[in-house]
Amino acid sequence: VADYVIVTDPIEYDGLKLLIPTIKKMFWAKHPSYDLFKNSDKKGRTKLLVIITTGMGLKSPDHKIKRWVTVVEEIKRLKNPVEIHLRFHPREQLPLKKRFEDAFRANNIQTVTLNTTKYALPEKFCEYMGVVGSRSGTLRFCRTASHKIFVIGLVDGIHSGFYGKPINMGNSEGIYWLNEDETITKKTFDVPHLSKNTNPTVAKILMNILESES
Repeated sequence: VADYVIVTDPIEYDGLKLLIPTIKKMFWAKHPSYDLFKNSDKKGRTKLLVIITTGMGLKSPDHKIKRWVTVVEEIKRLKNPVEIHLRFHPREQLPLKKRFEDAFRANNIQTVTLNTTKYALPEKFCEYMGVVGSRSGTLRFCRTASHKIFVIGLVDGIHSGFYGKPINMGNSEGIYWLNEDETITKKTFDVPHLSKNTNPTVAKILMNILESES
């Protein structure tokens, strides 16, 4: 067992305390992306980010992809983003990327596929009015980075069963989870009123540890 354990998720923190009580020096820190874009200008948030994580096989049924198209189509109708960006996992294969791109194009939805090996997620993140994705840590990054945008998670969007459910990623407060039988409404875009995170940063905790050891 490590001498010190630092976690950024409250569910993980409580779970480790319960399951591994021998950990005596455990700290709950702010997520590194917390309030990263708290000062972003609303007028500049005009684009939609669609994060398609890896895990969907090349032979996945068309209805899986169609669901993403339908959700984006409704967001486009209600929010009218000036651009829609597709962000695939860096390891995603080209044939699956093309299936998504073709599906959007077939429904008259113009998209821009980002080069994810070149551009990190935080780059130009302040330009997005909202994010759509499946169960993934990237959604937690987006939610913590800005409390002023909508973040929509598709339950079973990529994986099915346990690995497609929000419970699999720990705390997901503030993310609007959309089940397969649910549709987008104006309420989906309501910005959540999240409590201020007063926990110390990872850097602050490390500094305190180093000072106590010196």
